[in-house]
Amino acid sequence: RLTPVDQQRAPRASSSVTRSTSRVATELEITEGPMQFEPATFAAYGIVGPGGAYPPDPYNPIDAVYSAARLLCEDGGAGDAADLRAAVYDYNHSDAYVHDVIQLASAIGSMP
Repeated sequence: RLTPVDQQRAPRASSSVTRSTSRVATELEITEGPMQFEPATFAAYGIVGPGGAYPPDPYNPIDAVYSAARLLCEDGGAGDAADLRAAVYDYNHSDAYVHDVIQLASAIGSMP
């Protein structure tokens, strides 16, 4: 929602566009649980992890991790290394983020 000052600064902006932009920005800031799922994304990909109870819960760490794995797999992350990078990039459009996730996953995967 635009403040009166913002409305004066942008007199030519379409009110429907500014309201839509504000709504999208607000919706994008809402995330839930340890894996920071947007509610609509968790509704689409949320699954109950081992030992969990229905319905899946984005605040349950096991459900959240298994749901994130499902999201990555359905985005192609179950393929080769390039597919995994693409799936992580699809999740967060930042090359630095992808690099950090892949590097951390490699380190965790090499632990005894």
